[in-house]
This record gives sequence, structure tokens and C-alpha cells, in this order.
Amino acid sequence: MNTNKSKTKIYCNVSNHDITKKEFKTIQKRMHKNIENDGLIQNQEKFLFEGEKLKDVIEKDKIYLDSVSITFEQIAGRLETLIEKFYHMENLHYSKTKKLQNNYIIEDKYEINYDDKQNFNRQCPFQNVELDNIYYGYSHYGKFSIINLQNKKQIQIDTVQIHMIKCHNFFGGPKSSQRL
Repeated sequence: MNTNKSKTKIYCNVSNHDITKKEFKTIQKRMHKNIENDGLIQNQEKFLFEGEKLKDVIEKDKIYLDSVSITFEQIAGRLETLIEKFYHMENLHYSKTKKLQNNYIIEDKYEINYDDKQNFNRQCPFQNVELDNIYYGYSHYGKFSIINLQNKKQIQIDTVQIHMIKCHNFFGGPKSSQRL
């Protein structure tokens, strides 16, 4: 962690509790914009819309999760496990066929589809790339669709969203179609 008080410490590996009000406002401004990186639009939609406050969104989600005895880490961990199983299946399939496939049934319960045609390379808005330029999602640029085969419910997610849930307790803004 940066100990120089004259510099900001907006790193992806800093707890929300260690982020100052001023830094939260800077992060919130990033979330209200479409951020560009290397000339590519990273997200087709904002993380937060005008009028949505980052701290309020995180606090409301925490209250809800506490009420149902689930943690952000449990949700992120489960999503990471499903994505890891997807990649494992993809590696097995490729080693046998030398072809890639974009969908697999995982645990006989989930159909996971991977769309790499969206060029969906997002950067974590909590990150200050001038001080911390590590990419905190997986190195793939697509989006996953996870369908529960029992109840037909579906979520769409990219790996930066999993990172934001796990590290920043952020599912997305209430008005965002990207909200989990």
C-alpha cells in the first residue's frame, strides 16, 4: 500500500474501508462515464448512472446480503469456480478435438456460454492505472452467460465484475443492465 500521503492510493487491492471520501468520489465519477483503454470502449454501459451513489449502492447490497447470510466473497467464489470449470472443460475439449467450443454444461446444472465477439474488455473503475496497471480480470475479453438449467434463470457476467464483487463489494448500479 502506498504510504506517501501526497499520492492517491486507489489500488484494486485496497479495502473499501481504506478508501477516502474524496477517492470514492473520483471512483464514482469514473463509473458514471464510459472509460476508454487502448482506444477500445471497455463497457457499452456505465457502471453507475447519474444520481446513483457508489457508497449507497454498496451499503444497500451489504445490508441485503447480511439479511440472507451470504457474503460478497461467497458469491464471487462461486462464480470463479464456475468460470474455472468452464475453462477446464474448454481445455479438455481442445486437447481432444483441437477445436474450441463456446458453451459447456457444468455440474449438470449450468449451461455456460462464452461470447468473445463482443470485445468486452473492461477495466476495474476502482483502479488508478497510473499507479497500478495490473489487469484484475482474466485475460479474456468476452462475456459469460450462465443459465441455471433447473429454473432457466440467466446472468451475464465478465471477469471484472467478479473481481468487483469480491474485492469492492460492488454488483453494479441499480439501473445498469450489467448489474448482477
